[in-house]
Amino acid sequence: MRYSIDNWATDSTLLATGSGSTYTATIGGQPLDTTVSYYVFTSTKSNITNNYDLYTINYDNNGGSNYSYKVQSQVVTTGTVSPTTYCSGTSISIPYTVNGSFNGGNKFYAELSDSSGSFTKPVLLDSIAATGNGTFSASLPKIGITVGSKYRVRVRSTSPAVTGNNNGQNITINLTPTASIAGADSITACAPDTVTFVASPNVAGATYHWYRNNGAIMPPVTNNTLHIGLTGNYKVAVTVNGCTDTSTVKVLTWGNGPGASITPSGAQNLCAGDSVVLTTTSGTGLSYEWKKDNIVVSTSGNTYTAKTSGNYTVKVSNSTCFNTSATVMVTVSNKSSATFVVTGDTVLCSGDSVLFTSPLANG
Repeated sequence: MRYSIDNWATDSTLLATGSGSTYTATIGGQPLDTTVSYYVFTSTKSNITNNYDLYTINYDNNGGSNYSYKVQSQVVTTGTVSPTTYCSGTSISIPYTVNGSFNGGNKFYAELSDSSGSFTKPVLLDSIAATGNGTFSASLPKIGITVGSKYRVRVRSTSPAVTGNNNGQNITINLTPTASIAGADSITACAPDTVTFVASPNVAGATYHWYRNNGAIMPPVTNNTLHIGLTGNYKVAVTVNGCTDTSTVKVLTWGNGPGASITPSGAQNLCAGDSVVLTTTSGTGLSYEWKKDNIVVSTSGNTYTAKTSGNYTVKVSNSTCFNTSATVMVTVSNKSSATFVVTGDTVLCSGDSVLFTSPLANG
């Protein structure tokens, strides 16, 4: 290892010891605020005093440039983060240790890199007012974050301003889905219908775990729809790439519609010009829709006067549900013309008779 403490005006060389791919060389202590520059090289020479046959080893895409560090009296060291795979919006524990004295108003900040590991625009995760060692229990952002496997975290201080090293291991962050169920938060349905709940997001690989009154309805499924016919509080947990989010609750209430039956006021077989009054359930807050042969003929009350042939029904509704009656058939026939034939004289004496014959006598 070759190093310099005066920007390479002068330099010194150390022999690294070790085996395989791991070697160690120790640079001695230096005065505060000294910047130490160094690089590692291989050589066929021994007792090197000058830069003979050097080959700069490139670590972390170093591109041949020198490594350096600054000797400081205060040091912040970011500890090991475990585990190394997280979901967005979940908690992450970040330990750190310090060397040296920090001022009373000091704060430590935990920061997250971008998905490539760069701290050019770090994301602030948490802050602690402290002067000694500690551990952050921070929350990763849930939105505005990119899926990645090269995230890093670090800790820095404010008084004095010292930026610690990153945690030294890549961190994977997967996106947590935002679970929701389409429709209003409170739904009233009418028996015997069913209600279909549709969950989001609907993405490849997602699983859906449906709950009613906090109890699981079924094992996780890949279908994002649920057909139900029971009153209850419903929610769904959506899992994508191992990350889960649970929707808000949908309250489903099951109701029954008012009675709907038709009572005719008389015979349903009528002559032309006659009518029959059809009557259904009455009550406060009810509305009506009378139909003849599936065509609406009235919405004005619980009675309807039928004067023509047809199949009549009524739908009776309250504020939430409705029922439709069975069909009542009304038949209207035309009146026949009355004619007759007179046989014999039409001028009679007392005690005589005349015969009147109707042509309809046989039918």
